[in-house]
Amino acid sequence: MEPAKTSLSDFGNQYIQRHFVVVNPDACLIDVLQMTSRMGETVSYSNTLRTSCAFVLNNQQLVGLLTERDLVRLAAQQRNLRTTKVSEVMSRNLITCQEWEAQELMKVIQLLRQHRICHLPIVNEQDQPVGLVTESSLRSVLQPADLLKYRYVREVMAENVIHALPTHTVLELIQLMDSHYLSFVLIGRAITPGEILPVGIVTERDIVQLQLLEINFRELQAQ
Repeated sequence: MEPAKTSLSDFGNQYIQRHFVVVNPDACLIDVLQMTSRMGETVSYSNTLRTSCAFVLNNQQLVGLLTERDLVRLAAQQRNLRTTKVSEVMSRNLITCQEWEAQELMKVIQLLRQHRICHLPIVNEQDQPVGLVTESSLRSVLQPADLLKYRYVREVMAENVIHALPTHTVLELIQLMDSHYLSFVLIGRAITPGEILPVGIVTERDIVQLQLLEINFRELQAQ
């Protein structure tokens, strides 16, 4: 018997995360980081997937989003987490999606690609947040077989990857992420001109964890 084919409509709204972090615009950033870190430790991965952002609410209305990218930009500016409020760095003018529209997976994917965003807040008819769609939540519903339509790695790989040396400081990595709008930097050694031997990777999540530890980015090397 031929196996049933998976359709985009078969996923329902499983890709909408119903657990999310809510913070106040006046909250201190160090407190928010500590809260999201504790949430990641106490709630199962299957429920939260990846706590990579926080909803900023004022009077139950969504006024902003605090993402890992916002925190990387803050680190590039070398600002103090203990004296900076969420409202000073949060992303505004958000792209959102009504809950009834989010039932169509293709609609959600188109919004993410069109606006080049990684987080899509899902709101009800009162514009109050009820969920979140991220790249991680989308991947959670896709099956390995969905990738088989791609025959070669080159069809999906990213080219012109920005890289840094193991001896570069973390501050230099942060500045690369910020200036090139990256979610990661490849760490590698040059073998020949134009050829790099990858030895590691540093992501936005790594930077956020280091911020929580209040490490000096000027002194710490990538290696």
